[in-house]
Amino acid sequence: MSITSRQRSKAGGATGAQSAACAQPASPATCVEPASPASCVQPASPGRPAEGPLSLTEAAAGFAAIGSEARMLVLRSLVRAGETGRTVGEVQSATGIPASTLAHHLRFLTAAGLVIQERRGRSTINRAAYAHLNALAIFILDECCSEVAGEAIEGRIKP
Repeated sequence: MSITSRQRSKAGGATGAQSAACAQPASPATCVEPASPASCVQPASPGRPAEGPLSLTEAAAGFAAIGSEARMLVLRSLVRAGETGRTVGEVQSATGIPASTLAHHLRFLTAAGLVIQERRGRSTINRAAYAHLNALAIFILDECCSEVAGEAIEGRIKP
């Protein structure tokens, strides 16, 4: 059964996961050497199915969410911040995006399951949803060169 982006947003997305591309892993068990990127797929989170690849609809929603330069800047800023995340003000400082449009972009990314927001006192902490980002990478690269006999691509992601 497919989970809608609205349900994923309400559930809060993944927590505690790091990607292999992240420079500071939360723990040694959460990241692996780049030689094995498939093992970076993190366990399921509330709102995300426990097993199996993303559906075409889920993948399309994720890629559509990062389809603007502004949202790409926001997401990359959050990836660089690691598990600490950033407040809206910190994202604004890092990207230079005005507060009114930044709120729109954060809502869009959160609805697609790419950003996790956590209320902490009067602030909202925004974090990249590494498990979902990894799932998108696997979705797009999973069938790399599958129609070319005998061709091996170094670094190919395989779930």
